[in-house]
Amino acid sequence: MHFTTQTRSYRWGLLCLIAVLCTHCSQSQDMELLTINELLIAEVYSSMEEALKEPEKVYKLDLSGHKLTELPSEILELPNLQFLSIGSNKFGEFPQEILELEKLQVLYMPSCGLRALPQDMDRLKHLKHLSIPGNLIRELPPSFFRLDELKLLDIYVNLLERLPPEIKGLRSLDALDISMNPIAELPEELGELSNLRMLVVRGATRYDRSEDPEFNAAINDRYPVKKPMKVLPESITQLKKLRILDMSDNGFIRLPEDLATLQLKEIDITNTEMPLSEVERLRKAQPDAEIIAYGLD
Repeated sequence: MHFTTQTRSYRWGLLCLIAVLCTHCSQSQDMELLTINELLIAEVYSSMEEALKEPEKVYKLDLSGHKLTELPSEILELPNLQFLSIGSNKFGEFPQEILELEKLQVLYMPSCGLRALPQDMDRLKHLKHLSIPGNLIRELPPSFFRLDELKLLDIYVNLLERLPPEIKGLRSLDALDISMNPIAELPEELGELSNLRMLVVRGATRYDRSEDPEFNAAINDRYPVKKPMKVLPESITQLKKLRILDMSDNGFIRLPEDLATLQLKEIDITNTEMPLSEVERLRKAQPDAEIIAYGLD
């Protein structure tokens, strides 16, 4: 699956934001774990052959686009591995070897043909960043919501039809991106994510205008029903740390009543069904926010 330059730069901006948010995160009590910022600048090993020459020094491994159908078992010989990027491979199923990586903090698995996540996902107790866009995942297992150190969840372009109430268990979340999933309604429990700073719930419609016809066709096949969301839960006004809200390309017709309780920096309502009266109410409730509102009647 191909993404436009605009889409890629947006995702990179999301990652950079979370890196900034984690700048002052305290070091884990397990002193062998690096901070997220340290991981982002650590040396990257891009092959198993290279990594196995000095396995103790490998914190960051990138095997993206290697045409893998299974994860090499030798990965378990890397005792300090904490950052794993294995996108654009043909796994189909979630590699069980990953669950053996006790120190793993960052996992990138875009476009791997994943249909499900393992039932014992909570074995990755130090996982902080999970990025699994462009897969075929329909639901999140109960154990997933016990990942209490998870700060970034990036699961856009999947097949999720609902976000369950158990989402409240991810209390450390800084950023949640569930864009381009056929989710019609968000649970009230979303308001219990007290650390959430970024919420992205884009619909699929805008990508009909992508310059990449192959990508347009894939989205049209996957999302025959456009703009599924109509309203946000009223509990979103409990998210006192929320700064960025992207609800573009959906069917939103109104916003929660008590918007003035939020201190948003940016809100995107592009290509929604929002009437101009509701846009004006938003401007009054959030006078300091940048409001992006293209494509409204």
